[in-house]
Amino acid sequence: MPKKAKYRNIISNDFFTPLELANCIGVSVATIYRHIRDGLPADKGVIPNLICGKEAKEFYIKKYAHNKVKSGSSEILCHGCHKLVSLKKIPCKCIFTGRYYCQNKIQVQVLGRCPFCNRKFSRFKSLITYTGLNTGAEIPIGMLTGDIV
Repeated sequence: MPKKAKYRNIISNDFFTPLELANCIGVSVATIYRHIRDGLPADKGVIPNLICGKEAKEFYIKKYAHNKVKSGSSEILCHGCHKLVSLKKIPCKCIFTGRYYCQNKIQVQVLGRCPFCNRKFSRFKSLITYTGLNTGAEIPIGMLTGDIV
């Protein structure tokens, strides 16, 4: 598996040579030169190439941004297969945990199984509803997905 660059170690106001940048983020010098070919901004008029820290950090943030998956209010990300699971399509249980975020917003625990990898999941979600529920009370999943108001 390829190494992911630790781009958080890059200091934005510095300039780096490829060797210094490779040591800073924990990859090989050949990887840095490959990233330069892939679009990492570098001053090629100077030998060795100088790379601006701020531009390098922006390049790596864009490069690794595809790993983030945003889920909607009626979706859960399965940690087993890394797929989004729609709560509307599978049987789930929604239980009140007894915690209130504010006067009319409660925390609920959603329990179910991923239809892709059959792994159990348990996630905490917030739900705007009436106050006065008992801890452990089961709530219709339609309230969380927006089918029942």
